[in-house]
Amino acid sequence: MPVSRCFIAESTIRGYKAVVLENEHLTVVVLPEKGAEIYSVVYKLLNFDVLWKAPWGLHKAGPASAAFGGSEAAWMDSYGGGWQGIFPNGGDPCIYAGASLGFHGEASNADWDYVISEKPSQVSVQMQVKLARTPFTLVREVSIERGSLTVNVREEARNEAEESFPAMWGHHPALATELLRRARIETSARRYEPHRPEVSSTGRVAPETSHPWPMATAKEGATVDLSLLPVGKERISEMGYLSELDTGEYKLLNRSLGLGVQLTWDKKLFPYLWYWLEWGGSFGYPFYGRCRVAALEPFSSMPGAGLAHSLDRGTALVFTPGERRSTELSLSVLHGVRS
Repeated sequence: MPVSRCFIAESTIRGYKAVVLENEHLTVVVLPEKGAEIYSVVYKLLNFDVLWKAPWGLHKAGPASAAFGGSEAAWMDSYGGGWQGIFPNGGDPCIYAGASLGFHGEASNADWDYVISEKPSQVSVQMQVKLARTPFTLVREVSIERGSLTVNVREEARNEAEESFPAMWGHHPALATELLRRARIETSARRYEPHRPEVSSTGRVAPETSHPWPMATAKEGATVDLSLLPVGKERISEMGYLSELDTGEYKLLNRSLGLGVQLTWDKKLFPYLWYWLEWGGSFGYPFYGRCRVAALEPFSSMPGAGLAHSLDRGTALVFTPGERRSTELSLSVLHGVRS
């Protein structure tokens, strides 16, 4: 029988502390000591996790990960899928103000303190971390309400320094393979720019170009609709950036499953939507041709080449001394999507 109220419990998953939030429709797992990430969002009626899980499983990165291969390898070793918050660096590692900023930022792998809150109508976990490499304190709350199909996220970033400091801020929700097959992306974006340099030879759109979304010109000159996700056997690896959004919202709709997701966010803070599609198109570590996943990532900045590059492009956020910024996002499961 479905529960008629909200519940919250503490557990462990693969050695990580876990907080499990549950209502009639959803079971949500949050890992506070792994970057406060949302590891899974299960739609209970179909027992379907809308977030992707990496085939190598969930691991704790040990000292060897950091010693061999640098921060990107350490991040990927412990990446099990799910939804990460990215701060204060996005993508490639870089050095700024004498600080070595790792791949996808310190916050996404930090150990956050947390407290849980339980009411019959709502459960939540509030988490906080003080970063070591940069002068920021972050606060994140994840909550669900009774009867709702929506996961709510509230965040705050505070610059504790007595000088201004820049940051990249974003979210990395990787979506499940079966949800993606034959799915369509609906968004108000009007432009698409591929990442450069090209991430893989299996990318369909050449770098150093810009295209109206979603109808881009492929390398061979044909037109490709980037809003349509692959069927199954293609091998594609694509990375790029959507911009000129009218609203901070997208829907990914799979009419064959009758299922979809909707993500909403503050467009003023996150004016870009990173587009990552890995559909069996990357070989060698860590994908080995076996991964089929996509992430549509609201971001403050671009490109995904580290904070120094986003400063060069004029897209980095700059926090003045003592400044704090807050935001809200929500992810909703959509059921009954029709053809």
